[in-house]
Amino acid sequence: MLWYRWSQWFFNYQLKMQRGLLKPQPLQIDPAFVLGPWRSGTTYLHELLSASSAFTCPRTWQCMAPASFGITGAPRINRSQSRPMDSFVVSADSPQEDELALLQLGLPSLYRAWLDPSRIGELSGLLDSESEALDWAAYQPWLDFLGQVAALDGAGSKQLLLKSPNHTFRAVALLNRFQRSPCVWIHRSPEQILRSNQRMWHAMCRHYGLALLRDADLDQFLLKALQRSADVLNRLSSTLPRDRFVVLELRALRQSPVECTRAIMQRWGREWTPAAEQAVSLVAQCHVARQGQSDTEVSDITWADTAMEALRNAQQRSLLSHGLERPPS
Repeated sequence: MLWYRWSQWFFNYQLKMQRGLLKPQPLQIDPAFVLGPWRSGTTYLHELLSASSAFTCPRTWQCMAPASFGITGAPRINRSQSRPMDSFVVSADSPQEDELALLQLGLPSLYRAWLDPSRIGELSGLLDSESEALDWAAYQPWLDFLGQVAALDGAGSKQLLLKSPNHTFRAVALLNRFQRSPCVWIHRSPEQILRSNQRMWHAMCRHYGLALLRDADLDQFLLKALQRSADVLNRLSSTLPRDRFVVLELRALRQSPVECTRAIMQRWGREWTPAAEQAVSLVAQCHVARQGQSDTEVSDITWADTAMEALRNAQQRSLLSHGLERPPS
């Protein structure tokens, strides 16, 4: 208990010191968001878009030390390792989920279930897509973190690119706050999303959790997550214009990564340069060489038929209204 109190005091002390040394920059441009359920391809898309150099992205070393990254600076060695649920390699300098910073700052996050799997049912309330607003005073530490990332990058006028599948369930509130933010949503087969999530959540809980995650608890959580994803996707497709909301399929992104990335940037009205094309192409080549495991396990997922059908229908509708024009192969 004494160790935890000391850790809490030291974390808060570092956070206060960092705020004095690295004042958060007000975001001059609303951030861009990469949305979609977990395991739908958001990490790959995030890396491709960030390679274009048009955005500022939180990095792993910043997200894993939100109270001290401005004090310590970037690590001298860019270490890397594979994620617990697949062979996808993440380095200290990789574009990273700001959700990890949000989690460590003590804010409500579904990833708390990785640490205490017994709370996954309680935390599923955070999937509620009907919320029109967040308590932004409570989320001020997260906003400060984003402002500090922008300040450290020396790019107060550069747009932040944020990726977290958890933002999918906050999307309505986020877009009420950031009313000019562009978004991109990536589709994958609901069956593949479900099977991949079964593996991912078990792997993360085994790696970080205080106990194992019960199958029944996970199934109920994922059932709700699929349905909420469909609800949010329908909401965004019916309210956002095409120049702010782009929808594409993971299959198309894998087949034509450079062309899809260029098309997203052009839809958002962003410049596309030969240097950006070269950098995005390099990321795509590296991804092919380190692709994670395929989701081919045979499991009974008929219990989620209704939710999977809802997500499939929402995906089809959104592709018709906001789909990325399929690039030439």
